[in-house]
Amino acid sequence: MFVMFIPSKQFEEGWWTQVCAEHITLTNPRPQFATTTKSLYLQKSPENVGVDLNAARQLCTKYGPKVNPVDNGSAPTTAASGGQRKTQAEDASAASTDQVATVLSVTPVHYRKWSPIALAIFRELAWAVVAGTHIQEVQNQSVITQLNCPANDVGNIIFDKTGTLSCEVTGEGLDKVATLRLRNAQDATDTDTADGPVTVSGDATKAKVTFQLSKLGGLNKPAYKVYTVTTTGVEAFANQTIHFDLNPFVTDLSPTTADPGKQSSMVFTLKGFHLDKVVKVQLFEGTYKSGTTSLLQYDLDSGGTATQVAFTVKGTDDDLKKKASEALGEVLAVELSVKNSSSGPVVGGSITLKSTSEESTVAFSPKALTFGAQKEKTTSSGKTLKLTNSVSVPMTDLTVKIAGANSNNFSETDTCGKSVAAGANCVFTLKFAPTSSGKLAATLSLTYTVGGAQQSQSVSLAGTGTK
Repeated sequence: MFVMFIPSKQFEEGWWTQVCAEHITLTNPRPQFATTTKSLYLQKSPENVGVDLNAARQLCTKYGPKVNPVDNGSAPTTAASGGQRKTQAEDASAASTDQVATVLSVTPVHYRKWSPIALAIFRELAWAVVAGTHIQEVQNQSVITQLNCPANDVGNIIFDKTGTLSCEVTGEGLDKVATLRLRNAQDATDTDTADGPVTVSGDATKAKVTFQLSKLGGLNKPAYKVYTVTTTGVEAFANQTIHFDLNPFVTDLSPTTADPGKQSSMVFTLKGFHLDKVVKVQLFEGTYKSGTTSLLQYDLDSGGTATQVAFTVKGTDDDLKKKASEALGEVLAVELSVKNSSSGPVVGGSITLKSTSEESTVAFSPKALTFGAQKEKTTSSGKTLKLTNSVSVPMTDLTVKIAGANSNNFSETDTCGKSVAAGANCVFTLKFAPTSSGKLAATLSLTYTVGGAQQSQSVSLAGTGTK
């Protein structure tokens, strides 16, 4: 449909707004001019149609006040001399003999002050205009009947950290749609929009639209109308609306590890959208579960924005330091408390605890064993390795293995068993029994668990077999 809007001021000087129109009786098929204003009450109802508008305009021009265009706007004069109105017969005679061109003198009348007769005439004019400009394209239209996007139980869009939002589109003529555009459902003047390209694979009734998260994150209203934009740039409302809950959404947390034994303070940065609504950061052991108490809570550092905030963790925090020493490798869930929210915390990511200083305190001494020359098919005396556990938790699940191309030339016994208590040590005894001559080498490997994290240590072994 093509619609043309014209300011009402353009019609304020229309002939139908003038006093002369007040004397016209709208009769069918031809209007008549009354000699008194009393005939205003004789006009037909505004619902009547089919009035000869040209005849009505000629009557108003003929009997209304005029100006002579030759006089360049001189004062209006009456149609009859002496101020007396002629009879209809005299008027008819004058009309046939008067050769001087005249123009109706008009006074602007605001549309709110138009009389019923003026409105009735204008209605007739408007029907003629609309009938002449109404154009409707009924073929090859693009119609969206359904838009399926990931949403929660209340219908709000769900984001993930893939960086995009993909929705399935169902309708007709979708091959003619280039993009879908999201516009503020409550404010048409809002210039913050998001476009997603539409892809069709053969079937024009099915398509896929993909929005970039970087664009959607900037939308800060709860509802957005969906518009189709065709390949020729024509935009139209698709009769679809999507909703956002506007909760904070984290796309990145860095760093993802914490080493309280090595760093006195650690700054963690959260990136995403609507982060200006975050009031606190909470750390939970493992994963967050409703009703559980957080291990630690932190206020946000100053200078945060809607797309980036930071919080500082102190390595001297007793709870964090203790947890790092007792449960090396444990994951802490990062949850965000949102202002004015009755729902639970928002997922912010996770931090893995580690301790560089404590990892190095589980060690063998010495780091390598070298046997001298040893005759083939004989066994050397034993050499010892000391394993010390200086960590504050036990070493468990000990597994010992000699590996390498010449592993069958070495053997071991130990006093460790399957565990070593915190602060304790144990001894490995290694022997060399060459089966051939030449330089022979292997590796003693030890795997174990400390604080829930699996670790390993190794010692290189070497010896020379002789004839």
